[in-house]
Amino acid sequence: MISHYHKAIFVHIPKCGGQSIETLFLDDLGLDWKARAPLLLRGNKNPKLGPPKLAHLLASEYVKFHYISEDLFQDYFKFSYIRNPFDRAISLFNYLNHKLDLTRFVMEWLPKQFALSSNYKNYPHTYPGWYHFVRPQTDYIFDTTGKKEKLLIDRYYKLEEISDNHAEITKLLKNKKTMKHVNKSKKNIASIDDLSQPMKETLFNLYKVDFDNFGYSHL
Repeated sequence: MISHYHKAIFVHIPKCGGQSIETLFLDDLGLDWKARAPLLLRGNKNPKLGPPKLAHLLASEYVKFHYISEDLFQDYFKFSYIRNPFDRAISLFNYLNHKLDLTRFVMEWLPKQFALSSNYKNYPHTYPGWYHFVRPQTDYIFDTTGKKEKLLIDRYYKLEEISDNHAEITKLLKNKKTMKHVNKSKKNIASIDDLSQPMKETLFNLYKVDFDNFGYSHL
């Protein structure tokens, strides 16, 4: 999301409360969800202009695909929300309303998406899988191409601490509003308590980079 009015860029990591943040900025501009396209919250059918869903651009892709200049990218406040990888995996499972049970989702389906990740990276518009949706959070806000990862945004906030950091976000807004929880999974089919130790170990191996970068415990 880019809001030139607010001089802000929000990197939306799937299942990390992103639509609630976007709605906050849309409301501040007097726009509803159907009018979200000007904030770069729209689909994209041209592979030369980025992934199929521009709302889920990586931080590194905003300048790469010419949606903003390097100067403005550096000048604007860039932020994102992250969450515990275990909680995110459960949220993904609940949101997708998967036909598989939780064990097969974690132990078979997720690893399959990761195994096919190179197919998505090379052909994002024709790839039928879900890697774009389940990939590590680190991919979204770090430059991972060099020997050492580099954070590309100014701040990331933990979704678990949203009540504490909400005030920082509303400072960007003209009208101070309470955040609405939108795009919530219709059914809470599973919870983090349903994760067995083998499932936690599998998730840790898939998302080790997120546990390491964001300081979440995998025990």
